[in-house]
Amino acid sequence: MTDDTGDVDGEFEQIPVFETPSIGGISSVLQWWATCTSSSRVAELPEATLGRNLILVCDPDETPSATAAAVAGLLTGRDAPATTTSFIGSDGLIDHDLWMAHCAATRDEMARLREFRNDAPAMRAAVNDEFGALVDRLATVPDSTGQLIDGANAAGAALLAYEIEPAMLATTRPLQSGEMAVSAIVWEYLRMEPILPVRSNLCAGELSPAAAALINNLIEIAAAD
Repeated sequence: MTDDTGDVDGEFEQIPVFETPSIGGISSVLQWWATCTSSSRVAELPEATLGRNLILVCDPDETPSATAAAVAGLLTGRDAPATTTSFIGSDGLIDHDLWMAHCAATRDEMARLREFRNDAPAMRAAVNDEFGALVDRLATVPDSTGQLIDGANAAGAALLAYEIEPAMLATTRPLQSGEMAVSAIVWEYLRMEPILPVRSNLCAGELSPAAAALINNLIEIAAAD
């Protein structure tokens, strides 16, 4: 017999809680993976397999879109210059013309989306189809699955997905820190630590096999602890 407090015949039902291993520095990744896979013990942690229980969400385009930058700016209270990345030209110098062009495009997109800054579903409806598809994918995480995010456009989409469905944060994590302003702003705002503590201009998931290998190696180490 169960009462309103969850007491079963006078005893509270005990919910299994994942016990993190004692090895320092790896608990965060394993705790996240346990949450993704609904595991309560190290021995229950399944192997991370890309495309099966570990999904990569990215945008192969290396250049942050004006929409991703605008969404990041509007939802974190930043202006267009703060969300615009500086690019280095072939001469080794900052390409100011390119920066100004990207900044202007972001400013225009922020002006277009500003009325929706407090209405995430309405903002989702107002963005372009390509960006919207990233948002929808990130807002819905399959059961027993973890999501890795790579690239600035996917980072901007993750922020909007979080505003729509906060629960997605528990099973989603950046693949890496990245080098784009949008990525840095979003990960700082959401307080999300990347699986790989690296910064690179590879933003199409090239590092995802290394992330899967790291998770699996940590599982082996923890199991032997």
